[in-house]
Amino acid sequence: MPTLQRMVAITAGDPCGIGPEVILKTLQPLEVPASIRLVLIGDARVFDRTARRLRLRLPRWPVATELAHAAFGPRLTFLDCGSRATFLPGRSSAAAGRAALTYLERAVACWRQGLIHGLVTAPVTKWAIARAAPGFVGHTEYLARAMHARDVVMLFVLIPLKRHGV
Repeated sequence: MPTLQRMVAITAGDPCGIGPEVILKTLQPLEVPASIRLVLIGDARVFDRTARRLRLRLPRWPVATELAHAAFGPRLTFLDCGSRATFLPGRSSAAAGRAALTYLERAVACWRQGLIHGLVTAPVTKWAIARAAPGFVGHTEYLARAMHARDVVMLFVLIPLKRHGV
């Protein structure tokens, strides 16, 4: 009997923030179970630049502009939102806020289409998004409103870190 695959989306967060770096470092040793497929939602240019800066190899992922086109692809797909803005690490802006909000909007659209079953969000810069979308409060409130949910919670997961050497 074939295994039912679940797709989990990961939004990149602020393209000027820590999200792209954390995601790339997490994906390097990550072994994804056969029942899970990941789709990373962000800007491919940001991840390319971040990988070069950190001297990391980009994962071998197909880059798509629509998730529906990649719905039956490999276990890791990159959904490129294609922002043309210039993002500088550590220097958020209204353009970075707009991009981070676009990643969330794309994730919600995928959820509404039944393409994703779970969502992981990297950190955003709330003031930057608020400049692009006045009234933005945070991920939890945005997602609750977008998904018409009354009772919402935020979940933090910490995997025990291993310390090597002394």
